[in-house]
Amino acid sequence: MYFVDDALPNVKAVKDVLSQLDIKSKVQQAYMSSKTTLNERVNNIMDHSLGIEANKTFSKAEAKVRGKDIKRRRVFMRDSAADLELLIEPLYGKGKKGNENKQWFKKEFIMPFETGIRDYNIARQSAKNDYMSLRKQNKDVVKQISKEVEGTSFTNDMAMRVYLWNKAGYKIPDLAAGTEAKLVEHVKNNPGLQAYAERFATITKQKRGWKNQVKIGGEKQWLVK
Repeated sequence: MYFVDDALPNVKAVKDVLSQLDIKSKVQQAYMSSKTTLNERVNNIMDHSLGIEANKTFSKAEAKVRGKDIKRRRVFMRDSAADLELLIEPLYGKGKKGNENKQWFKKEFIMPFETGIRDYNIARQSAKNDYMSLRKQNKDVVKQISKEVEGTSFTNDMAMRVYLWNKAGYKIPDLAAGTEAKLVEHVKNNPGLQAYAERFATITKQKRGWKNQVKIGGEKQWLVK
C-alpha cells in the first residue's frame, strides 16, 4: 500500500496504523503546492523566532490563550493601527537568520501585498473615472434612474440591474418571474436605459458584466444600490 498526503500529521497517523496492522506499505509526505512550501517556511521561521516547533499544531482556542498576553514589540501600538510589515516583524527573529527571514517575508508577502493594493487602487480610480464620464455623457438617462417603472415598485436603476443579472444568467431570489420579465422588457424597450446598462457593465470589468450580489452595510442584498 502506498499513501501520500501533504499534511504531516496525517502521514504519521496513517504510518502508525499501517504498522500496527503489519501491512507492507510506503508512506510519505507530498510537496505539491506553493502553499505547502510557504506553510513550511513560515513554520520553520516561527521555530527560530518564537521557539514554536515547526510541526506543532494548536487549536484556535489554545492559540488565543497562548497569544493573549504576549508583548510582541516595545513600541506601544495597537495591531489595528499597524501595517502588514509591522504585524509580521515579530516573526523575523534575531541575528543573521532574522535578517534572512525579513528579506524572505519582504519578497513573498510584503511586496506582493503592496503591489496588489496599488493595482486595486488604480483599477478603482479608473472605474470611478469611467463611471463619472458615463454619467456626464448620459445626463438624460441619469435623470430617469430614480424614477419608478410603471406598474412596479422598482426604479429604473433597479430595472437595469435586473436586466444585467438576467442577461448574465443569474437567478434572482425573492423576485417574481413576472416582475423580472417586466423589468427586463422595460429596459429593452428603452434604448437609452439599455445602452447605459450595457456601458456600465463594461466599466465593472466583471466577466459576466455584473456581480450577482451587492454588499450593503455588511449584508449581501439584491436590487439595492
